[in-house]
Amino acid sequence: MLPASLSAKWMPRDFVEATATGGAVTIVAYVLMLVLFLLELRSFLKTNIISTLSLSDAPGPHLRINLDIDMFNIECRNLRVVMLDDLDRSPIKLISKNYELTTLDSVGQRKSSHSTKVGADTDEDEDEIKHKRTMHELEATDGRKELDSDWASSHDGFKHQSWEHVLEYHDFTLINFFAGWCSHCRKFAPMWDEIATQIQGGNFQDVDGRQRAVKPIKVNCVDFGDLCNKQGIDAFPTIRLYRRDQNFTRYNGKRSLDGIVSWVRDTASQSSGWKQHHGELENGCNIKGFVIVPRVPGHIELMVGLGDQDLEPTATNVSHRVRHFSFSDPMNQMNRVLFQYGLQSAMQALLFSSPLDGQSFVSEAFHQAFDHHMMVVSSIHPSGITYQFSSRDRVTRLNTSTVPQARFFFDIEPFSILYQNEGKKWYDFATMMLSILGGLFVLLRLTTRASLSTASALQRSSGKGATSAARGLLT
Repeated sequence: MLPASLSAKWMPRDFVEATATGGAVTIVAYVLMLVLFLLELRSFLKTNIISTLSLSDAPGPHLRINLDIDMFNIECRNLRVVMLDDLDRSPIKLISKNYELTTLDSVGQRKSSHSTKVGADTDEDEDEIKHKRTMHELEATDGRKELDSDWASSHDGFKHQSWEHVLEYHDFTLINFFAGWCSHCRKFAPMWDEIATQIQGGNFQDVDGRQRAVKPIKVNCVDFGDLCNKQGIDAFPTIRLYRRDQNFTRYNGKRSLDGIVSWVRDTASQSSGWKQHHGELENGCNIKGFVIVPRVPGHIELMVGLGDQDLEPTATNVSHRVRHFSFSDPMNQMNRVLFQYGLQSAMQALLFSSPLDGQSFVSEAFHQAFDHHMMVVSSIHPSGITYQFSSRDRVTRLNTSTVPQARFFFDIEPFSILYQNEGKKWYDFATMMLSILGGLFVLLRLTTRASLSTASALQRSSGKGATSAARGLLT
């Protein structure tokens, strides 16, 4: 290699001579190189997320459905979760289920363990005298047999003109509301005869410690449909205990001889729990948990009427509020949390949004129910699999013999959205840096040469002009 002193004379003059123009260009070059280096470094360190569409490659044959739904007018005893096939409505066996049912009060809130006591300020002796006078008056107008008779048929020879008179006549009246078509009622009929015999032959202590009689009566809600509708009877059999002031309470336990007789004895001696209107006894149910189903199109049905009662179709209301409804991978319960750390907030909102969450669906007329139709798309990413879905809702009108159901139809798309992290390789980064430096060197070299050539041309032009001027003065 040549010594530095010899090689310098072979290099361009603008490389070895210090000029103001060269210094300015050098500073600009340093600034540009620094900016480009920082931009390229940021691009190298940043990871972009790209998505592609492909045929579904979701692992596993199962799908998990998470739900948290309030049924405003359906009791927990009559609510179950089932999956049905869309084509022939045949049941599809659930792979697994894990959910709990919580009773809601008449305003849709979880029931409190505290009860409000209602006291009476009337004079007891005066009340007793008044009641005996009422009994004599009712016996004179209606007849004792009429007041003691079952309302089991409208063609049994009795008039059955005043329901209020029946309740006013007796201290307590135990009512069995039934329907002839109800299978649970037919099974319960022999037990009811035993209960009626045992209750009618005994005395029960009231809240004041006095012995009271309880009159058992059956009411046929097919023959006396208007009465049952007025009383808000929507499931059979329904057992209620009425006081003579027409306040009442309902038996919600398992139907057994000892259970019902003990309930009557305990309830008659209490001042709390009695209601004036059937709406105060209306309970709802919150269902919260998940079910694991086969990964095939179908629909989840919050089926009512699978408990120990048969529901009256015309009085069943399946209005509901969806607190949460979503799909997830049953094999990876942590994928949602992991996925959140790998995506931007906008992408999180897109992938984890549940369009049904927080919405209420209220039936405003009889024989109506909401159907939810969902299209589900799987999203596969490095942390696992999630599911997006869109939902459309419609009101279904039913015939009078069909019990309404809350149904959630879903169809699984045959393709998946594949999300991948895309970053710049280290050798791409190195190549780009060398390209930037080389390109910047050439650009600045050309800029410097052009500026020096322009300056020389201007200097020569100005020098020729000065010579011409001097010659003119001499002549």
